[in-house]
Amino acid sequence: MKGEIFPLDFTLNALPDAGTFVPPTVDGLEITTGLGEFATQTDAQGEHASLRTHARFMKTGVITLPRARIDVQGTPVYAGEIKLEVIDKVTVAPGDIRLEWKADRTRVKPGDPVTLRLMLYSRHSVRPVNKPAPRAADGQSDALAGGADIDTASGVPGLAKALAAHFDIVDSDIDPMADKTLTQVAGKRYYERTMLVLSLKAARKGKAVVAPGQMPLMVVTAQSGYFAALRGDPQAMARFPTVNVKTAGLTLRVE
Repeated sequence: MKGEIFPLDFTLNALPDAGTFVPPTVDGLEITTGLGEFATQTDAQGEHASLRTHARFMKTGVITLPRARIDVQGTPVYAGEIKLEVIDKVTVAPGDIRLEWKADRTRVKPGDPVTLRLMLYSRHSVRPVNKPAPRAADGQSDALAGGADIDTASGVPGLAKALAAHFDIVDSDIDPMADKTLTQVAGKRYYERTMLVLSLKAARKGKAVVAPGQMPLMVVTAQSGYFAALRGDPQAMARFPTVNVKTAGLTLRVE
């Protein structure tokens, strides 16, 4: 959004010549911090360098961020152009944010494993409004017996109880701040993120119904605004809409 400070990172798979970085310049762009030398490193993956800056746009519209330049052994190297849309306020169109259940199998026999994932596809950066309990240490289950946490993380009240009627919950990974990747869906770019992973073992015959649910998500444009909203800044919170995203149900059968 206009006036919102955001990180602008530059990475290079080589060691640059000192003092040669030329940042992108365009009307309306202000780089606020970080215009120093690249941090360089040589390790098992080779030579590389990085620079984190912070910037903001002071005008709205579709803006092309031009190429940045740096020299490597006297030869100029350029970053590609990036096209961005700067807006006054976030608006969410139908289909911009979707939650989907994915199971590696839906019909199993007693003893068979099943992996159930809740996937988020979003054209915006979003954060869950309702937070599950703090995440367990790496390598440990987040909520083997934490039915309330599974229910909160999925947006489906009673999910843990419904699954436990026919499955053992062997492991769970509740991580609403998981890393996200970009993917193409129907020609549009979406962030793809795993919100919840449940490792199940079929135990008793019958069908476990994952009921339709919904999850409130706050749409944010930059970390600075998000943390301001968390602190209760009413102006920040007013800028970021909260949307209730629905999930379709799913049936798992143990036969």
